[in-house]
Amino acid sequence: MLSNYINLTIIVMRKVNLLDPWQVTGLTDGDGSFYVTISKSVKNEIGWSVSINFQIVASENSANVQMLELVKSFFCNIGNISRHGSDNTIRYTVGGVSNCKIIQTHFVNYPLLTYKLVYFHLWSTVLDIMGKGEHLTSVTKNNWY
Repeated sequence: MLSNYINLTIIVMRKVNLLDPWQVTGLTDGDGSFYVTISKSVKNEIGWSVSINFQIVASENSANVQMLELVKSFFCNIGNISRHGSDNTIRYTVGGVSNCKIIQTHFVNYPLLTYKLVYFHLWSTVLDIMGKGEHLTSVTKNNWY
């Protein structure tokens, strides 16, 4: 009977980050941005939509493509890498509240060192408001729009 059993070895793979967290912070200090887009919308009651994003832009070459792929992997493969031929750049973009919360956690633990930290704090305030759904209220509409 024992010959009917298969020996099974389970190998646990541990995620290995090839980037130091401070490298991600430094790259963002130089080439990253935190932005919020507010636009008219007929799809909701207040007549506006709000989207939140994080982005790193680099000139298009094989080294930068690999670098942005490492950044994407660092952030658990959230977001997208896209090419923009009009200005010969590649962009790593993360959008949406839940994905941006992952980005926020990183920069809380590994803060930016330049004035971009101020923009991150403003972006984080909007992200927290969006996380509570308060960006969809008429009170917020009167304060934001």
